[in-house]
Amino acid sequence: MTYSFKPFLLVLFCVFISCNVDEDANKNNEDNNFNTVNEVPEEPNDNTPLTATYTVEFIGEWTAESHPNMFPNDDHFSKTILLTHDANVTLFTEGELASTGIEDMSEIGDNDNLEVEMQTLISAGEANQYKIGPASIPGNGTDLLTVEATQNFSKLSYVAMIAPSPDWFSGVSSVSLFENGSWVNTVEIDVKAYDAGTENGNTFSYDNAETIPQQPITQISDAPLGDGTTVSPRLGYLKITLQE
Repeated sequence: MTYSFKPFLLVLFCVFISCNVDEDANKNNEDNNFNTVNEVPEEPNDNTPLTATYTVEFIGEWTAESHPNMFPNDDHFSKTILLTHDANVTLFTEGELASTGIEDMSEIGDNDNLEVEMQTLISAGEANQYKIGPASIPGNGTDLLTVEATQNFSKLSYVAMIAPSPDWFSGVSSVSLFENGSWVNTVEIDVKAYDAGTENGNTFSYDNAETIPQQPITQISDAPLGDGTTVSPRLGYLKITLQE
């Protein structure tokens, strides 16, 4: 009787090839971190609200006792301005040129152009909400506003004119209200004194000559507000509190 081994050898060859293909495929999957099991990804377990409401209180500390050098008779801050926005924009940036809105606010306390600029940021999807206080406040006065932030617009900026002055303003840029996946409960931060770089003058006065060319925004360090290094004591601070 004659036996043929060809079919048997063919079967063995196919099994060998199949096993090697499967092993190579599994190895490739492991090398590329692929999961061969069809797992359904877990939904994020995040109960943090998408929006938050904050009260923002400005507490002024600018007095004849704290800053006696040439202290003006009609000391005040112009209307408080707040903006919640994303990380890509702000009301002003130290070292850059002031916008027309910041120029008008810092020189004469006029907020019309600044309001247009804030509305433009909101329309462009770069800011969420702005608030303007009802009136100017004394150097040692207070102001309280409420503003809404979202996780996408979780930065807060503040400005107000230091008056009377050529082009000085108090400001805070891009305070973070949302950190490490949670809303910040309370923030207290000193306001800084800035020169808008748009009008000459080093006294508490209006109607000075225009600065040509316009200069970048800088922190004030010289008299009459500064001591040659900084403005100390501070002019005031913001107390930012999350509302439950």
